[in-house]
Amino acid sequence: MFSVFLGLFLAGQPLVAGTINTFNGDGEQWSSTGFWSEGAVPSGTDSANIFTDVTVLGSSTLGATDYTGNLTLNAGAYLNLDGGSDLLVDHLPSVSTSNIFLYHESKIFKYDGTGAVTLDNPIVLYGGATFEARYSADRVNFNGPISGNGSLTFRTGPWDTNGDTMRMVPSAPNTYSGGTEVVLIANGNGRRFYVNSDGALGTGDLRVKNEHTSKVGYLDFSGTTSDVIDDSKELWLEDTGGGGLKLDLNNNNETVRVLMINGVEQNPSGYPDTWGRIGGGANNQSSYFDGGSGILTVTGGTDVSSPWPNPMTLTEPPSGNSLTSILLEATTASDLNTVEYFFENITSGTNSGYQSGITWHDSGLTAGTNYVYRIKARDSLGNETEWSRSYTAHPTELNNFINDTGNWNVGGSWSKGVAPTGTESANITAGYTVNSSASFSTDYVGDLHLREGVTFNIDPNSHNVEDHLPSQSTSEIHIYQGVLMYFNNAGGEIYNDIVLHGDAEIKNYWTPTDLICGISGSGQLTISVHGGGGQFVLQPPNPNTFTGGTILNGQRAGSNDTVQVSTDGAFGTGHVTLQNRVFLDFTGATTDVIDDLVYLYINDNSTLDLNSNSETVGRLIVDGVVQPRGTYTSSESYIQGSGTLTVNGPVSGTIILIK
Repeated sequence: MFSVFLGLFLAGQPLVAGTINTFNGDGEQWSSTGFWSEGAVPSGTDSANIFTDVTVLGSSTLGATDYTGNLTLNAGAYLNLDGGSDLLVDHLPSVSTSNIFLYHESKIFKYDGTGAVTLDNPIVLYGGATFEARYSADRVNFNGPISGNGSLTFRTGPWDTNGDTMRMVPSAPNTYSGGTEVVLIANGNGRRFYVNSDGALGTGDLRVKNEHTSKVGYLDFSGTTSDVIDDSKELWLEDTGGGGLKLDLNNNNETVRVLMINGVEQNPSGYPDTWGRIGGGANNQSSYFDGGSGILTVTGGTDVSSPWPNPMTLTEPPSGNSLTSILLEATTASDLNTVEYFFENITSGTNSGYQSGITWHDSGLTAGTNYVYRIKARDSLGNETEWSRSYTAHPTELNNFINDTGNWNVGGSWSKGVAPTGTESANITAGYTVNSSASFSTDYVGDLHLREGVTFNIDPNSHNVEDHLPSQSTSEIHIYQGVLMYFNNAGGEIYNDIVLHGDAEIKNYWTPTDLICGISGSGQLTISVHGGGGQFVLQPPNPNTFTGGTILNGQRAGSNDTVQVSTDGAFGTGHVTLQNRVFLDFTGATTDVIDDLVYLYINDNSTLDLNSNSETVGRLIVDGVVQPRGTYTSSESYIQGSGTLTVNGPVSGTIILIK
């Protein structure tokens, strides 16, 4: 039991009365009582505690929330309210004085259209945390104090043109010190983030990005303010999508130490200097400013800001590099000055020292032993980030494929002189093609790493996919940018979870391929299928979490190539594209195969067979034309079955460009 009565110190948190009710059901709903340590959802004086790296799905059946303790999201925990009737207030403490504790890489996602929410609870940051709200999500007013040494990332993208999903209105200045990132995301029409109060963004730097390719994003200082951003800190404006980005000062004046636009320091006339909208009274007039008469004064001076992100992060969890070593790779930090990275093995007490490179090979380790790591960074002036969260890994022996276009079961193809076996992990060298072999069974229990640009070629009939994958189902397949897995008359079932570190393609020819595995990561997955019936089957045990989107691609010009899906969440949280006459068949009893928020593209005479299932998407685009919001059935030429497809937006069809 995780229960603790009459108080608990939890990683530096203050004592709280009542029971710590811990959720440890990754991918399960908040209302799933069996996954709470108390056997029931939090109530009374309970505190709700989401376990490390656990995703909890929101519930719409809670009614009003009724617990008065604190809410804690431990490192990597994710509260995912992606249903239209999953209310944020139902999952928060019912007493406004109770705390919300957010640890590094934790996240709260909100998607509902049931009225604005005023969040009065104090938020304490123990690392970098994220709030995201999209589509029909009504506004969250952040009224309560935000403190701690962590940073906050806000991601927002509502439907309506001038709408907003987040507004900062604290009654007193916030004191969190790690900095703020505002990301205006590429979904919906409105991308405004409002700030109404001085000190709302804490005492760190502010970074603002617009990811949309065609819509302008706004940071709007809508109140009567003069000190939203700490005078000694930096303001970074980045139009990463190309749609345009504007700081709307209205009639307010603001002061910062440095202004960065798209990574370039803005000081054409030296310091101090002033910036504002075109036609205003500032010395420098820029299209990145909008609104009234407000002026941004840039003072210059000594750099006192830590690199970003703060706290520091890794690009992926550390992994074994051999039986006696582990590889770590840091996120490349941004700063005005040169950045160095410091890796620490907490278990052994060793470290890398400060180094310019973003990778560290920790060697001299003991096989089979778990090691705990963390990382921080500093710039050349000595400004340090906070420590990252802790990561755990164990050494794994890598057997490297060193014979481009060679065969798997040939000893000379491998650095060990024999195909992977025992506890080894198979590592295919970047850019290489590895060809399959017949008449052997796989017997290695480490992971499979397909590095950038690898072609993994299973061909022909007598060669099985399973013979080349880890024999232990809990081992993972790590797929990097540009990888092609090609199964030519060589079907099989993949039970090993797949981690996408970049965009990749899985392609088959005739013989069925079944993905009975989870898929995570940030990459986009293209599935190219050749053949009808159950030619390609997706049946993950839990909803997939990869974010880059899915492309289903038919390979036969005159016939429908079929992908069957029998479980919800199979396509992760990204957009879904059907192209080249592919046939998508929802064969199971499903309601949420495609994320409710994303775009569904149906192109090139492709077909969606809902059978008797209901499905919801954010937008429907058919051959480049955005379809109106509403309900779609088999009366459309591209839909089959008795089920219904509900489209949340927009109001009317327009022509869009698909990038």
